[in-house]
Amino acid sequence: MDRVLCKTLHAERVFKRLGDCGKVVFTGFAGADRRDTAITPDFDAFLHIAGSAWRTETRTVLEAWSRHPEWPVLTVVNGGAAETGVPPNVRMVPGPLTDAELRTIQNRCGVHVCPSE
Repeated sequence: MDRVLCKTLHAERVFKRLGDCGKVVFTGFAGADRRDTAITPDFDAFLHIAGSAWRTETRTVLEAWSRHPEWPVLTVVNGGAAETGVPPNVRMVPGPLTDAELRTIQNRCGVHVCPSE
């Protein structure tokens, strides 16, 4: 190996102790800053962005919301995928969306639901 990229400091320590891994680099969880300070987030608004990866667990999120009708409305951006059995407290937003549309939704919703296994 020439290089090991680590998203956590724990992983960085583990690989540095192993020695024979080449250069060990801490990268963290980096991404583009989607924040728009002109938009005030609503912390009673929940968002889940369904992705193509099975780890997004959209079906599990929808099932949880269906068991809790008292929960706030969850906005699900689903990229155009058809969903059946959507509970009344879920608002589906079919895609594809423009980057500006998605960024606006991301900034309006104060709570992002991003589960993974």
